[in-house]
Amino acid sequence: MIRTNNKEVINRLSKNSFKYNKGRNKFAIVSIILTTLLFTAFFTIQMSMIKSTQYETMRMVGGTFHGCFKDLTTKEYEKIKDNKLIKEKGISIIVNLAQNKELAKRQTEIKYGDKNYIENGFAKPFKGNIPKSKNEILVDDITLDTLKIPKKINQKINLKYFINDKEYNTEFKVSGIYKGDKVSMASVLYVSKDFVEEAFKGMDQEKIKKSGECEGL
Repeated sequence: MIRTNNKEVINRLSKNSFKYNKGRNKFAIVSIILTTLLFTAFFTIQMSMIKSTQYETMRMVGGTFHGCFKDLTTKEYEKIKDNKLIKEKGISIIVNLAQNKELAKRQTEIKYGDKNYIENGFAKPFKGNIPKSKNEILVDDITLDTLKIPKKINQKINLKYFINDKEYNTEFKVSGIYKGDKVSMASVLYVSKDFVEEAFKGMDQEKIKKSGECEGL
């Protein structure tokens, strides 16, 4: 096989081609740049729309977690809490719905949530702190407005609710206030761990779960 060095010839032909077709080449370059910008803009808009939709969905369900296990007993929770597939977790325990007549038009849940659950549930307080004592509660500003209570820490808030069909009317002290979201399906009021431990002391979680209730789970 005879080896030829035609690199110089190819370079000369390429230069001549560009030289005699400047207009067409400029048009081709501009077309490539515009096409690239178009695809970049398209994918950027698509990603923004996807993120926006995801965020709106999170606002509606009230949390940024990618999944949840509902109505777990303590034994069931202990079995899965250290699973290597779980990167981050938060815990909540349902007390019940607030039954104040003023809250009839806005579903209002009373529950316990640990720090991670509260912060990932859009409930990080802008005033005060997460409840620690049995009589403390974290509330959203929507609930305070509905009950016509000033947005101040240490305000008193009376809530009516049921546990095991027994009616309670409890006075809580507002330990913290967070920004409520009307897009969310419900307002959530967070009580302390001491509160739920006393309220559900000695309860049979398996029996409650079989009955279809979720109090204390």
